[in-house]
Parts: sequence; C-alpha cells; structure tokens
Amino acid sequence: MKHSSSWPKSPDRTPSPSDALSRVKGMFVEMPGTAWTVTEAARLAGLDTAVCRTILKTLEEAGFLTERASGTYVRCLAWSSSSPDSRTAIVSDRRFAISG
Repeated sequence: MKHSSSWPKSPDRTPSPSDALSRVKGMFVEMPGTAWTVTEAARLAGLDTAVCRTILKTLEEAGFLTERASGTYVRCLAWSSSSPDSRTAIVSDRRFAISG
C-alpha cells in the first residue's frame, strides 16, 4: 500500500486567529472527554504546532481547558456548553468572545 507523503495534509491557507480558536475549541466541544497533547491537537486541527500551543494556552487561561501533568489538555468540567457565561480570549493582541 502506497502512502502519500503529504499526510497529514497541511491547510491551503492559514486560518485567521478567530477561525483557528474556533476550530480548536470546537474539537473539545464536539468530542467531550478527549485529551490531546499540543502535537495531536495541532495535527487534528491542521494548524502549526506553535499556533496551536498558543491557542490551547489561551483557552486554558480563559478557563475552558486545563492542562494535565501529562501534558494533555482537557475541557474543564465547570464550563458547561449550556452556560450563558461568555468570556474574552486574547489571541495575537485581538479579543475574541468565547462562549460555552
């Protein structure tokens, strides 16, 4: 079986900070209970590792994620998807609303 050398495929364009933040956050919303390292999350989101690390740290600072001692990130239990709470994350000196 022949494997393509382009796997995983890199994105055609770099997403805006807002789109990248939404993409990573959506992964944790759509698959509750999952835990990913920076490398795994970057690969799944199709993002550069450094960009993904910044987004994960931003979501951690906002209280949406927590980093375990193992280096994996998981969604905080206190952040309910039905919560009316809205927070603001700062990515690349821009503010973005983060809602449950």
